[in-house]
Amino acid sequence: MVHIDRLTPADRADWQVLFEGYNSFYERTLAPELFDRAWTAFQEDNGMYVDAA
Repeated sequence: MVHIDRLTPADRADWQVLFEGYNSFYERTLAPELFDRAWTAFQEDNGMYVDAA
């Protein structure tokens, strides 16, 4: 069985590496403040849409 917990502040560095890889795969470049916004939304367990255009 796989159990996935909520993100914690200690997860930030590893999460950022994964999120940067995700965005690189889709050939997107996000401003640093959008990484902060996404991190906050994911910690709050809220849905989020980022328009990188």
